[in-house]
Amino acid sequence: MRFPEVMRAADFALWRAILSRVEAADLVPENLTRIRKWPGNISSSKLRQAKERWKYLRQYEKMDLLSSIYFMSEYIAATGAKYAIQFRRNGRSSCANESHKR
Repeated sequence: MRFPEVMRAADFALWRAILSRVEAADLVPENLTRIRKWPGNISSSKLRQAKERWKYLRQYEKMDLLSSIYFMSEYIAATGAKYAIQFRRNGRSSCANESHKR
């Protein structure tokens, strides 16, 4: 698979390409990987991640406005569900914990 060189969300593009080849997928509440975060990288800010996803959908996939809004609302709901599950399990936000693991 080839991705634009200037793209900052290559992992997101990879998962979109993989998921476009299957009929169904489910949300997995557990973290399957660990991401190294540092100030300035895209993983350190959920808002920047969302902006990069929006940019990818609109510029690279050429998704229309309504489809992009629908997709982003699904992304926000899934992200909220993931953190709600982690919060219930851990009794605290895993986002707060991640910032202390440097």
